[in-house]
Parts: sequence; C-alpha cells; structure tokens
Amino acid sequence: MDFDTLGGKLALVGLTGVAFAILYMLFIAIAVDPRLISMDWLVVAALAGAGCSYLIYEYKGIIK
Repeated sequence: MDFDTLGGKLALVGLTGVAFAILYMLFIAIAVDPRLISMDWLVVAALAGAGCSYLIYEYKGIIK
C-alpha cells in the first residue's frame, strides 16, 4: 500500500488509532473498572492514538 497518498495515510494512522483504543479499553477494563468504558472514551482514545501514530510514522519516515 502506498502510504504517501492521503488515503494511505488515513488508513495507516486510523487502524493504528483503533488498535491503540482497543488495547487502552482492555487495560482500563482489566486494571481499573469496566464501568468506566464508554463510547466517548473509545473515540477519544482512537483519535489520540491516530494523532500520536501519525507523528511517530512521520518522524520514522514511513509516511511523508
């Protein structure tokens, strides 16, 4: 897949963001309390994961 196009960048950081959100939600459910999980936190975690992964991928030279 070509990560230099807008679609490639969105797919890469979007999937990384969703993976981060799922891992974050599992950690919260296991370590703290499952009642703290909500759709708002899932969306925020996915966006934060996507934003952080974009900066990391750009720094590493995976995307330009």
